[in-house]
Amino acid sequence: MTQLPESTQAHKTTPLSKMTRIAIAVVGAVIGFIVITRLLPGGAGPRADAREVLAREWRTEEVLGLTVSSPGRFRAVTIPVPDEMRTAIQKMESYGRNAGQTEMRVSRTEFNAGVPLDLEGSAQGAIDAMRGNPAVTQMRHAHARTEVSGIPAVRTTSTFQVEGRPAHGEILTLLRGRTLWQVQVLGPEKDAPAIARRLMESVRVQQP
Repeated sequence: MTQLPESTQAHKTTPLSKMTRIAIAVVGAVIGFIVITRLLPGGAGPRADAREVLAREWRTEEVLGLTVSSPGRFRAVTIPVPDEMRTAIQKMESYGRNAGQTEMRVSRTEFNAGVPLDLEGSAQGAIDAMRGNPAVTQMRHAHARTEVSGIPAVRTTSTFQVEGRPAHGEILTLLRGRTLWQVQVLGPEKDAPAIARRLMESVRVQQP
């Protein structure tokens, strides 16, 4: 993977449209709220399986045009499309699941023709949405170029605090034509890095 200089992380080639930034912020805000809730005392999700996440059976499934491996099925998450975005977005979908306090999310946004899109800007937009949450502090991040199934992608790694609790996040951003995907793993610093590594390395893009 190729590291992106800090000065180019937010702006690359075509400027990100206001509609695109809103779309990314909506998805980022939803997952950010879930992760922050789980990181608070008593906020862990249900644990029907008491085994460590990496010791469970991981299965491969199709999620919104991607193939991913995870320790359980992803389920649809409702994300309302704001009225001001309806002319820019054809469809916005998100699937997610948790493993204890770690949240995994796959989102796909289909944009209408004429809406400016940008891979690196989209990756930065997700970080900006998380940083805007008042419960998130001391955020540090790095973007790295990569490829998934021959498609250019950006993998973003971040560390931050949620009310004094150390957290780790990884976001894989892919753009093919008018379709933007983001795969996110966010959770406690002690658990999330290994979970994210296994999930991210399993991601493949299905043929259109």
